[in-house]
Amino acid sequence: MGLNGFITNLFFSFIGTSCTAFALAGESLDFYAVRVWDQYSEYLRKIDDLNKKSVWDEWVGKWVLLVVSHKSEEKKQLKSEYWRNVVIEIGSERNNEKFLNKVLNITEAISYTEQDANKNPYTKANDDKKQEWAKQIKNKKFLYPKVKKLQDECKWAYGRYINRSQKSNRSWLNSWFIRTGKEIKEDQEENWKYWNDVYVACSLSGVNDPLPPGWLAKDTMHLHQSYFSPKVKITEKPAESISSTTQDTR
Repeated sequence: MGLNGFITNLFFSFIGTSCTAFALAGESLDFYAVRVWDQYSEYLRKIDDLNKKSVWDEWVGKWVLLVVSHKSEEKKQLKSEYWRNVVIEIGSERNNEKFLNKVLNITEAISYTEQDANKNPYTKANDDKKQEWAKQIKNKKFLYPKVKKLQDECKWAYGRYINRSQKSNRSWLNSWFIRTGKEIKEDQEENWKYWNDVYVACSLSGVNDPLPPGWLAKDTMHLHQSYFSPKVKITEKPAESISSTTQDTR
C-alpha cells in the first residue's frame, strides 16, 4: 500500500472511530456530531474561571508567549491574519508588546543583531520576565479582556464539529469564514491556518509539530473535504467581538 493510501485509510478509521464513540454515548445532531473538544480534549487547555489564580497564571502566561511568538521558532508561530491581528494583536509596534517591554525598561521598539544579544528583548530569560510581570495583580485589570479574548476564541473553536458537512455553520471546515466573513478560497489555506493557530494557542504543547491524528491541517484538508459535502451554505454571522457567551465546549 502506498503512503497516500495508508494516510487515507488512517483518516477514515479516525472518522469512523469518532462517530461510533459519540453514537454510543447516545448523542446525535443530523449526524454523529463530534466536537473538537470531544475528540481532542486530552491535548487542549481546559476553559476555566480566570478569577482563579492558577487558571489566570496559566492563560496569561500563554498569552504572553503568543504576543512574542512572531520571534519564536516556526512551530510556535501563528499563521493566520485573524489570529495575529484580531485575537492576539501581534507586533513590536503594537500596544501589547510595548506593555510587556515595560518590565525590560524598553519604551520603544529596538533593533538588534545576534552579536548584540544584550539588546534582544526576545530571549527565553526576557520571556520569563514578561510572564511574571503579566501575572502581577496590578496588571490584571489591563490584561483581563485580552486574555479573555484568547480563552473565548479557544472555547469557540472547541465547539466546532469535526464531522459535519461544510454546509453546516458549525463545521470546522468553515471556521475562518465565520470568524472573518471572508470567502474561503478553494485551497482552504486560510482555514487550515486558522486551525494551526488554534492548536498553537490552545493546546497544552503550544507547538504545531506534531499535530494529533486527524487535526485539520494543510495535509489533511483534502481528506476532510472529500469525506463531507464541499458545498457551503452558511447563515452564522462573522464575529464582530468575542464574548464569554461563545459555543459551550462541554
